Amino acid sequence: MKFKVDSNCIYVSLVSDEPINECLLTLSNKLSLNFSWINGIGAIKSPEVGFYDLSIKGYQRKVFSGEYELTSYLANISFKEGKRFIHSHITFSDREYRVYGGHLFDAKINNNEIHQESKTFKKGNNIVMVNLPWGKFGLTICYDIRFPMLYKQLVKL
Repeated sequence: MKFKVDSNCIYVSLVSDEPINECLLTLSNKLSLNFSWINGIGAIKSPEVGFYDLSIKGYQRKVFSGEYELTSYLANISFKEGKRFIHSHITFSDREYRVYGGHLFDAKINNNEIHQESKTFKKGNNIVMVNLPWGKFGLTICYDIRFPMLYKQLVKL
């Protein structure tokens, strides 16, 4: 795991076979993070997901074998019984474009596929904003996530 602290943001990059929640919990303990919000995208394998069943007041758990695209990872760091706890949810899709989701117990990072958007896209020189009836909207592409200063500037506009 690699990470960079920049003001009030932490940028994290996990490598193949690292368990997502376990790594983020270790990092949150190392940095003494309290009540944080986490999001991410990428590639995963063998996610263990839960559906909260109200009738039993517990999770029905399922492990999905294979490789998947992580289309959304949303989590928060809070406290449970006095210890830091990561509460996470994901959506992920397979090669047939089926989408699954639920509470994430854990999944491993899958970096076996390498995507080099930098071979196709270049860093822009201008911030692109669109004025919509409800406010301003900043346009970016996935490749832009490599340039965190862009998002800091978009927030200020």
